[in-house]
Amino acid sequence: MVLQRLAHQCTVRVAIQQRAPSVTMSQSELSRSIEKLGAADDWEGVWKLINGAWTSTTMEPDTASMQQLIDHALAKKNGRQAVRLAQKLSTIISCNRLAANAITDEWIVAVLCSAVKLTNSLAAGKKHPFVDFSIALFSVDVMPDGPKLDRVQFRVLRCADRLLARNSARGAASILAELNAATAKYVVPLNTDSEQVVRSVQGPKWTYSTEKHGKDMSYPDLKKWYIDAVARRVIPTIFNIRQLLIKAQKHGDHEFWETVISKDFPKLMDAFKFTSLTTTTQLIKYYKKAVWSLAISTYASRKDFDKVIDYFGRIINAGTFPASDECIELLKLMEDDKVTLPVLPMGRKTTTTICGMKPAYMPQSTSTGSKTIDVESPAHRAKLIAQMGLAMLYSSLQHKEWPTDYFYGLLLGLLARAQMIDELQHVFTVVMPAAMSSVPADILNPLLYETGPLVWVTAIQAMSNNSKFDLAKQWFDEYRADVLPKLCEQSSSFAKRWSKLSGQSRLAILAEPYYAAAQITRPLNTDGTSPTPWYNLQQVEWLLELDQLREQDKLTRPFEGVIPLLQVFTHTDEYLNVDKAEALIKNVGLPYSDTKEPQVTQPENYFKLAWCYRMMVDGHLNMFLQQKKKLGTAFKTDSGVAKTKERIIFWFKKLDPVRTKALQEISEDDPRISFTKEQLIMIHKLFK
Repeated sequence: MVLQRLAHQCTVRVAIQQRAPSVTMSQSELSRSIEKLGAADDWEGVWKLINGAWTSTTMEPDTASMQQLIDHALAKKNGRQAVRLAQKLSTIISCNRLAANAITDEWIVAVLCSAVKLTNSLAAGKKHPFVDFSIALFSVDVMPDGPKLDRVQFRVLRCADRLLARNSARGAASILAELNAATAKYVVPLNTDSEQVVRSVQGPKWTYSTEKHGKDMSYPDLKKWYIDAVARRVIPTIFNIRQLLIKAQKHGDHEFWETVISKDFPKLMDAFKFTSLTTTTQLIKYYKKAVWSLAISTYASRKDFDKVIDYFGRIINAGTFPASDECIELLKLMEDDKVTLPVLPMGRKTTTTICGMKPAYMPQSTSTGSKTIDVESPAHRAKLIAQMGLAMLYSSLQHKEWPTDYFYGLLLGLLARAQMIDELQHVFTVVMPAAMSSVPADILNPLLYETGPLVWVTAIQAMSNNSKFDLAKQWFDEYRADVLPKLCEQSSSFAKRWSKLSGQSRLAILAEPYYAAAQITRPLNTDGTSPTPWYNLQQVEWLLELDQLREQDKLTRPFEGVIPLLQVFTHTDEYLNVDKAEALIKNVGLPYSDTKEPQVTQPENYFKLAWCYRMMVDGHLNMFLQQKKKLGTAFKTDSGVAKTKERIIFWFKKLDPVRTKALQEISEDDPRISFTKEQLIMIHKLFK
């Protein structure tokens, strides 16, 4: 094989030497001849021809030929020849600007990466020839109106990044050190710590974009614009990044979404140090909060609890605090009993009272170093979550991250569930009014920071459920006398916020507090059994009175008011009235005949619908038993009894498919949509 290679080299060299370069060889012929000698690994012949042509004719091979020679040398792992050729190419392009323009960026990076690996064995302190090569390609002197030296840094950094990926930290650090020395008088030196190379890899000089894209741009166009902007070392505005992430999530492009969040975004934040901006600390904090908040919402929608916790903690550790929406997402995820309660960052300690609220902190684990909190019982878990909600409220006020009324509504519900009634009362009557009056007038979406009817519903209902009926009545009277008239005005914040709803729908929302004040169900006995009777007659009468007040105030009865009224008209001895129950179902638009089906848009509404149907069956069953007891043997031929049987069968058939869908949304069967064994036997007999 060696003899064959030598013979081939001699044949090529003789053929080329038959034509003297000084007399007959053209530029293209010179390039082809050099390529043939290189392909034959005849490096002596290559250099003899190159040097002879340069001396006698002032011709030089074109850059394409030199690139091919360098590629060939690298492919043969001949680092020495690759270095010599690169030095020669540097000399050529220093005299020929067009030659420099012909060389692509990707080829430079590939050559740098391969050559540095082959020449890592150079003696310590010896300057790496490929640094000179890079600077020659893109130097200020050669290309005064071109990319200049920051482009050199950009390419070499990319090379160093690849070297790190191949576990060649020594090569990466050495080439960066040499580059700093060679370009110190032109640009700011780069960090030569090999661990920092990846963070700096996208270049030393960035610009901050003020372009605003997103809403009117299609996702493919926005994605293309973003990729191009980052490639040009332009930091997009936070608006553009958020729009990109929102559209990526909407289009199901999860891989690109993860790339932007996990890979691009940290580099963009580091890139701020390479901009001309004098103050970037607050801007970086703003970027991080905006993007990480979006990450919390997205991961929450995917039920990725660990990621939600991760980004929630990142925002706190960055010196700020998540907004209400992100707090709500986390609190709602923790309502699932299967989720382990996490240890969240406590934030900075203080003794300052804000808006009447004393400092509140996140509960911590009793085990040192544990990232989770031990839960002793369901009641203990409810209390821990409520404490987290209070800590979120205080930290939000501390950072002037004003809570929305939706957050207050959720927090009041958590406090009620945890039986923290005193804390609930303090938040509702002291903290919330003071905080909402402190919200700046120029805040974005100001309508979110005014107390709406649903917050009143939660507060009133919490008092009623805990048998604080006097306070529930007091708050309801305050709502009806002072709050409701303002909310009913066309210019009110409530009317503006719910402007897309019909007038009747808005009136139904305003009427919800009317059905929160009364608690008709009596507490269970100490042994867990239901008391007899199951209802509080005084509260039943108060509920009926409230329903009359609602009609007097010309408000629409909401669906939340239908359920307790159906309980009264189908399950109480004093007010059993199936005709009124049928009228309730008809008036709220639920199916009253076989030709009218329900329009269910939310999964939880299937349960509510099934509950209503079950009560209708119960009501007619109770009426059937009353008729049977009253009529005796005559009940078999009574027309009223026959009608009752028809309605039992009708509602039972309606219930079955809706109950099936409802059971898909709940973990186990619920007695509110199920029948006892005795009831099923009775209904079965009616079908015969």
